Amino acid sequence: MVIQVGNVVPGAKLLNKDDRGVNETFIGFVDVPAGRVRAYVKVMDNRQLVNELLATTLGRSLGLPVPEGYLVRVRPSDLPDSNLLAMHGTEALAFASREVSSPDLKRRVKAEGTAVIAALLTAWDDWTSAMTFDEWVANGDRHAGNILFGGPGDIWLIDHSHCFTGPNWNISDLKANGVWKNQIAENRLPTLTLPERLEAKRRVAALISALGAIDCGSALSASRADAFLPPVDAGALGTFVTSRVSHLYDILSNRLGIPNLGGAA
Repeated sequence: MVIQVGNVVPGAKLLNKDDRGVNETFIGFVDVPAGRVRAYVKVMDNRQLVNELLATTLGRSLGLPVPEGYLVRVRPSDLPDSNLLAMHGTEALAFASREVSSPDLKRRVKAEGTAVIAALLTAWDDWTSAMTFDEWVANGDRHAGNILFGGPGDIWLIDHSHCFTGPNWNISDLKANGVWKNQIAENRLPTLTLPERLEAKRRVAALISALGAIDCGSALSASRADAFLPPVDAGALGTFVTSRVSHLYDILSNRLGIPNLGGAA
């Protein structure tokens, strides 16, 4: 799951604010070793770039529906509409996420509200994996715009710039047993019956076992995120991701309303 490195093809178009979120986001093409692909290119600061790279690598290593991500070189002349690149006047590295066919859920539920998100998640059998993943990477930003839903079995998890406690995290923020917002849990859990909660807890336990097999140090290197961090920060982030696995069962059991009470996962 090594992040491929490539170049932005000139001519990408800037998305409007309603479609792109906080960061400058362009839709266009990137050239990577696998070929030329259509992708969303996000110009952001180093901390958010680290978050995207590592979370994408971890999510895909679990087999979750996270689009392929790339680390791409971009020059001001490639994206003349970028205020950030124009301000710095030099080339930079950006994150690119391969385009998928699913529409943006945010546009589909804007009028109806978050209850629609819960209803759509009900139709997705593997929502527990996404909830567990967001808990693991401390992603409190899984709002409607960060879930693409084309229908049952056609769901994609995008935009991980706010993982690992937030877009501007410091080492002091990386508390392995910390509890942060989990929007999938908040939208899905209130309607569950007790048998459904017990089944969700069983699935959570199974996924946590799989997390323990992931070498987080190797993932940090494969994601290329460690190239953008001082060694002490990279070490702290790797320790956080590794150590947090042992706390997930208790945290999610509490969210499910079925505390662990000292039992084994």
